[in-house]
Amino acid sequence: MDNSFDKSMDESMEESIDRPTEKSTDKSKRFVTTIFVAVLVFFGLLVTLGEMGVLPFDFPTWNEIFEAVGLTDEDSLKNKMRVSFIDVGQGDSILISVAEGNILIDASEDEYGETVVDYLENNNVERLDYLIATHPHSDHIGGLPDVLSAFGVDNVIMPKISKDKTPTTSVYLKLLKAVKASGAKVIAAKVGNTYTLGGLTMTVLSPKGQYDDLNDMSVVVSVSFGETKFLFTGDASKKAEKDILKGAYASYLDSDVLKVGHHGSRYSNSKQFLKAVSPEISVISCGKGNDYGHPHAEVVKALKKVGTTIYRTDKLGTVVIESDGTSVSVVSGE
Repeated sequence: MDNSFDKSMDESMEESIDRPTEKSTDKSKRFVTTIFVAVLVFFGLLVTLGEMGVLPFDFPTWNEIFEAVGLTDEDSLKNKMRVSFIDVGQGDSILISVAEGNILIDASEDEYGETVVDYLENNNVERLDYLIATHPHSDHIGGLPDVLSAFGVDNVIMPKISKDKTPTTSVYLKLLKAVKASGAKVIAAKVGNTYTLGGLTMTVLSPKGQYDDLNDMSVVVSVSFGETKFLFTGDASKKAEKDILKGAYASYLDSDVLKVGHHGSRYSNSKQFLKAVSPEISVISCGKGNDYGHPHAEVVKALKKVGTTIYRTDKLGTVVIESDGTSVSVVSGE
């Protein structure tokens, strides 16, 4: 009996069983792709949460990952400016980074010095091109000696305060000693002075002269990157704001991002000043449940009236904003 037909049928059935259909192959590929994307998303979430400091264990930062694979922080900042409003309680500390270098504005109280140092180290800062000590109050300069001892600093910009108004507090004297030991060049802030770093341009808008209130001696700077502008105001009060509005550099006030004056105090942030700045984004650096009630309700109301989106370090932790020269975006703190 000829079994060739049965044999042929058996072989055909075996082939059909062994060979996956095109439909099942596509399904397998989709499954593998889904798993791969899910793993990437989970990994990215862990990195982001790790940088925010909310994980109970250490996890590599994006900068550490970039460095490990040969993509340095300079590469990650190519054609960008990154501004970090560091969470330092009831104080100020702001890191401005471009591929070519870094600027630090203030470092809060002395108890936050190491916090600022750690943040800079985690973001691959090796040297500071400019360090700005806005004014001699402890919630702005207290942590700067730690920074000066941890990093090389090329230039320190400070307000020039008259002898009769120069404070003799231990915090201020400690800062002066640290600046001298660092070997950095000390620059007295002067309205109109301009400094460049890569594609970044920084212009001093205040103080215009001597003020009785040390808050008004705050170094106020406008930083532009491409078509975008950031305004950093220290603790300048309404009196200093009025002088800027009347001065030759009033046009520099219009900005995309505002560091809200004096932690959102009612003694700063006049309606006229906020209208002139008209920021897309406003950042308030203040401590959770602080004794001053910052930010004051009337300031928050005035900010909302000019149509700005408010970000607060007491609620969100460190706020990071990036500019590509055309627009600004919040990348951490939402």
